[in-house]
Amino acid sequence: MLVCAQWVYMINCRNTEGFSLNRGLLANKGIWLVTGVLLLLQLAIIYLPFMQMLFGTEALPLRYWGVTLGMASAMFFIVEIEKRLTRRFRKAA
Repeated sequence: MLVCAQWVYMINCRNTEGFSLNRGLLANKGIWLVTGVLLLLQLAIIYLPFMQMLFGTEALPLRYWGVTLGMASAMFFIVEIEKRLTRRFRKAA
């Protein structure tokens, strides 16, 4: 959950003045590289037996991935709302 939350926050922070999901995101090769590496490392830690032993993890059932992605999506939209509100307050000041 923490890794997904940080990933979503990384996407939120790349554009502090507007909505994060725009054409610039598709063109940003660095974010996609980091996302791929992050995903591979996270899956390795969760599903590879020697990594499970090293980090003390267990394989996650599919329903937990749904909960994790749902919470990450909620966090994404909360931060987007926060950005919009802070922009509005900055303009008013």
